[in-house]
Amino acid sequence: VIEVLKNTTLTSDKIKKSQWGAIRTKATNANNIDGLIEELFAENKGYLTHGVAAERIWDKMRGKRREELRKVIEDNRELGTKFVARLAADIAKLN
Repeated sequence: VIEVLKNTTLTSDKIKKSQWGAIRTKATNANNIDGLIEELFAENKGYLTHGVAAERIWDKMRGKRREELRKVIEDNRELGTKFVARLAADIAKLN
């Protein structure tokens, strides 16, 4: 999973472990990848698009971190929500 993260900003220590933990929980509880993507990235209501964490972490650098995460998820869509849960867990261990 870590191989997927090369050349991204996703392993930045600016993204706290609690953020990755919340993403992991959402991935674990999601029924499917489309539902997870909606929950994370929906405009004005997604976990990563509104609120304090969005402003402090995910909106920085013109939303580059959020867009990189979305690309990784979309590029590995066929692996489903388990991939996202594993990705979040692995990144949390790095920080």
